[in-house]
Amino acid sequence: MKKLFKSKKTKIIVFICLLFVAVAGVSAAATIFASSEVSFDNTTSGASGMSSTNVQSAIEELNIKANTWINPDYIDFGTLATNTAKTILASKNGICIKRNNKVSCFKINNWNVEKEHIQEVFSDISCRVNSSYVLCSASALGCDVTSHGNVRCDDYSDNSICTVGSDGSVRCG
Repeated sequence: MKKLFKSKKTKIIVFICLLFVAVAGVSAAATIFASSEVSFDNTTSGASGMSSTNVQSAIEELNIKANTWINPDYIDFGTLATNTAKTILASKNGICIKRNNKVSCFKINNWNVEKEHIQEVFSDISCRVNSSYVLCSASALGCDVTSHGNVRCDDYSDNSICTVGSDGSVRCG
C-alpha cells in the first residue's frame, strides 16, 4: 500500500476521485431534498407570525411580506424625507406610516384606491369623509388623502407633519 501512494500521479488521481465523490454527494443531497420537503420549527427561528412549516413556503411567505411591507410604487428612495420621530416616510410617490405595528402606505394621485384604503388602516376609529377628502385622526397619528391627489400625515407626539403634493413635492417638518 505504501508503494501505491509513493507515486505523485497516484496521489493526484486519488485526490481527484475523492473530490469527485464529495461533489457528487453534495449534488445528490441538493437534488434529493427539495425545499418544500425540508421542514423547520418556526417557533424558535424568530419568524413570529409565520405559518410555514417548510423552507419553500417560508421563502414564499417572506417574499409576500417583503413586497407588501413597503411597495416600491409608494416610496421613491431618492426623494425620501421623514419627520422628527421617524414614524412617517414621505417621498415624491406617497407616504408610509407605522401604525399598530404595521406599515401602511398611501400613494399620491390615487384617490379611488386611497379613500378606501385609509379607512381600512384606521378601521378602529371614525374618519371624516366627504367628496374631496378623507381625514382619519387617531390619538398618536392622523392622515388624510384628497381627491386632488395630495397625501398628508401628522405625528401628534412631536407635532410633525409630512405632506406630499399631487405634483410630487415633499415637505416634512
